[in-house]
Amino acid sequence: MALLEFGGWQKIPVQVNGQAAKSNDPETWTDFETAIDASQFHSGLAFEICDPYTGIDLDNCLDESGNLRDWALPIVAKLKGIAYAEISPSLLGIKFLTRGRKPGGARCTHRISEGKQQIEVYDHARFWTFTGDVYAGHTVIADGQTAVNWICENYLTAKQPPQQGTVKHTATQSGTNNSKLWHRVLAYLDNVPGESKGNLRNAAFNLSGNLHAFVGDGSERLTDAEVLELLTLWNQKNNPPLKRDELREASVNGRTNGTPREDKLPGRSNSVLDNSGTGSLLNFKTEAKSPFPLNMTELVAQVRNLNSDWPRVCDGQLFVPDSHGGVRWIEKPAQLIAYLTESLHNPPKFNRGVGFIQESVLFEHLKVCQQRYEAIEFAPHEPRFENRYYACDDIEPGDGQCLRWVLDRFEPETAIDGDLIKTFLATTIWGGDGGARPCFAITAPDRGAGKSTLVRIAGELTGGLIDIAANENIDTLKARLLSAEGRRKRVAVMDNAKSRKLSSPEFESLITAAVISGRQNYVGEGSRPNSITWCITMNGLALSRDMAQRSVIIQLAIPRYDGLWQETTMNYVREHRNAILGDLIAFLRGPQNKLRKYTRWGSWERYVLSLLPDPSQAQSVIVERQGGADVDDEETALISEHFAKNLQSLGYATESESILIPSRVATQWYTEAIGSRDLSQTKAARDLNQKIDAGMLPSLHHMRRNDLGRGWIWSRRSGLPPADTWQQDIDARVERRDIDSRSFR
Repeated sequence: MALLEFGGWQKIPVQVNGQAAKSNDPETWTDFETAIDASQFHSGLAFEICDPYTGIDLDNCLDESGNLRDWALPIVAKLKGIAYAEISPSLLGIKFLTRGRKPGGARCTHRISEGKQQIEVYDHARFWTFTGDVYAGHTVIADGQTAVNWICENYLTAKQPPQQGTVKHTATQSGTNNSKLWHRVLAYLDNVPGESKGNLRNAAFNLSGNLHAFVGDGSERLTDAEVLELLTLWNQKNNPPLKRDELREASVNGRTNGTPREDKLPGRSNSVLDNSGTGSLLNFKTEAKSPFPLNMTELVAQVRNLNSDWPRVCDGQLFVPDSHGGVRWIEKPAQLIAYLTESLHNPPKFNRGVGFIQESVLFEHLKVCQQRYEAIEFAPHEPRFENRYYACDDIEPGDGQCLRWVLDRFEPETAIDGDLIKTFLATTIWGGDGGARPCFAITAPDRGAGKSTLVRIAGELTGGLIDIAANENIDTLKARLLSAEGRRKRVAVMDNAKSRKLSSPEFESLITAAVISGRQNYVGEGSRPNSITWCITMNGLALSRDMAQRSVIIQLAIPRYDGLWQETTMNYVREHRNAILGDLIAFLRGPQNKLRKYTRWGSWERYVLSLLPDPSQAQSVIVERQGGADVDDEETALISEHFAKNLQSLGYATESESILIPSRVATQWYTEAIGSRDLSQTKAARDLNQKIDAGMLPSLHHMRRNDLGRGWIWSRRSGLPPADTWQQDIDARVERRDIDSRSFR
């Protein structure tokens, strides 16, 4: 990895020390973890492409609306499921990374057309810019050698010159793959299935005739040599493949004997509907009472025209609006056909012949070429995100009365807490960037203050709650967040947390992540923008330092209410949901009061906190409470004292000696010190390492000697002392102490 500095349109690789890095000099590179740590001081990250990886860059393959251009469709389809892909910093290109190497003789670049549209393929001496903006769910790197070979063969390898005198057609220049004709043929060929033994020669003959029948805008057709090249590409799908001389024979005979009649040539008719005019979806044209295959462009245009551009795509999956104001996911080809049948009131008609595009191929292609959204929302945002689909009503700003009724149901500890409750509810519909929302920690002196009810109101307004268990596995949580049900919700809560000190590095990192990525059940890798509002409720708040700095703490007092308080409150929220949302929209559109300074939550402070009457005072209270909830200093002091006490009981001079503490012993002492004896040894070791790395336990040092086993070095000195000064007899001393203890009893 290398770091990047952006200078105008140039991307300049630099080292961690700020000096220039070189794409052909490994001494100037660094590892991923080091680059990530240093990236906050630079403009971005660059990945050095080397064995066993290959990078494919499709420059300007996206149009102004973010849709793929036609020439890029077959390439993206080839790389689906085997390559990691990101949208480039220009937002007009896509970069892919897969496992494979370029074949010998392949060029590095191929120009598609004017306007800087081109393909670049590199497998060494090149760095790739990383943006983190994953394209269409392409997150898996797998064996992509076949796809790399196909791309290089079709775009980056010089073609053999066409044979002379074999045909009187106006020939396309062999190897000029940027012509519309060539791309139409490639898209068509990509959907022609392979054949098994017994029908190979007949299938090759028919396919050759279809290929010869393609006509370009200038009446040009393919040469015999080009048809042979395409037949060779198709032959890779066959089992067993045809011999080369059989393909050559088919390429010639298909022209003279297999080419459809003039009235059946591809591209001669604009009609894509059957002659009955029923509006059915067809994969063929009917002319002179004979069917002829539609190419993919024509078939997709038909789907769009008949269904108002539906279905569309979110995170690589097709969806359509349902009759209840929500969405319906289309996860299988059969579901696509069912939707089309319902929408058109006629079942689609698919010809099953060779060369006709089938339902499964259309289904996969639509996932690549249809309009894409990064998320589907079931409640409004203010302001709205441009690239999200809102399956909810437009709501006009309100007069504030319904929101005031809700706020008056609670008893905030101070007037500032009342203001913070309002910002909490407003944050759930704020259209800010992913990972820019603080966590809201809601606390009270005892039960009955309405902590859980306040969070339930936020969930009721925005589509529901995601409940988080204090010990929930982070991958399990991500899977729930990425499920169809989880995607409807944007408020997550760890309710009534019972931990003596809430600390979870995985949970903390999730709060500030711009995008939530993980395993999506039954689908594979998935992602969603992190516009979730995270909440914690607990009595007597005690947080780790990192968790405290990520939190806005709201303190509630015990209100005076009757037994129907919660039921009455929730019923009002359900009945007046849109009015309350309108009041929150009006609040977010209100005048801002400028802050003198901003913290790590600057965007949230600027667009939400600044809407309060006195945001500076609220900011001061937030910072003060963050310090009060941080119990890390107190805890680390207890840990250090407990270690010193145990070492002294074994006869060590803790102020002057350097002592090797094996992992088994150290993790036991750690769990004793924090009062969590059920903590696993692995988790305890990870917590210890994190505290040491953060400089919170200066007397403990990492020991990186495999021959001595795992453990840490206790030393009051600054830095790790020499190994020959380490006391290494702690196990023997513990055993001797235990023997003495048993003898005494």
